[in-house]
Amino acid sequence: MRDEVQQELQLVDEQKDKVRAITDEARTKMRDQLRDMFTQGGQLSDEQRRSRFGEMRTKIEAVTAETDKQLEKVLLPHQLDRLKQIDLQTKVQQRGASALTSGDVAKALNLSDEQRDKLEKRAAEVQQELQTQIRQLQADARKKMLDVLTADQKAQLEKMMGQQFDMPQPSFGGYRGNFRGQGGRDSRRGGEQPNSAPAKSGNESI
Repeated sequence: MRDEVQQELQLVDEQKDKVRAITDEARTKMRDQLRDMFTQGGQLSDEQRRSRFGEMRTKIEAVTAETDKQLEKVLLPHQLDRLKQIDLQTKVQQRGASALTSGDVAKALNLSDEQRDKLEKRAAEVQQELQTQIRQLQADARKKMLDVLTADQKAQLEKMMGQQFDMPQPSFGGYRGNFRGQGGRDSRRGGEQPNSAPAKSGNESI
C-alpha cells in the first residue's frame, strides 16, 4: 500500500484497488487472530500458551500464503518479481541477519548451519557497535545543546535530572520479531519462541 512501491511497480488504478482489497482482508484476518490470542492469553498455562502461539502461527502463515496467491493474480510477472526484490531489501534493512537465515532466502543461498551462526553472531556485534555509536552521538549532541546554558544553569539541570540512567537502545540490525517457524534457525533446531511477535505478511513492502 506504500505509494512509493506502487509507483515503482507502475500499478494502474485497477490494480491499486485490488491490492487494497487484498491487503485489507489480510489485515482483518490477522487482527482477528491476534485478538483471539491475547483475549484468552491470560487464562492459559505456559504450555497452552505455547500451543496457542503455534496454532496462531500456522493460521497466519496460511493467511500470508493466500494473500501472496491473490497478489500473483493481480500483478504482472515483472511487477511481482520487482515486489519480491523490494520486499527482501526491506526485510534485510529491518531484520538484519534473520532475513537471510530463514525461509526461502536461506534456501536460495544454501546457507550452512555454520554460516547461519556466523551471520547471527555478526549481526549481534554490529548491533552492539551501533548502540555504542548512538550513545556517543547522543552525548555529543547533548553537550553541544547545553553549551547555550550558563554554568549555573547546567548545574541546576544536572541537579534536576539526578544520577545518570542508561536507557537501553532499541534493536536495529538484529530484529527477530517474527515467528521463526518458516525454515529459520529455531525451527531448524526445534526451538520455540512463545514471546515472539507474529509474522507479517510475506510482502511487507506493500
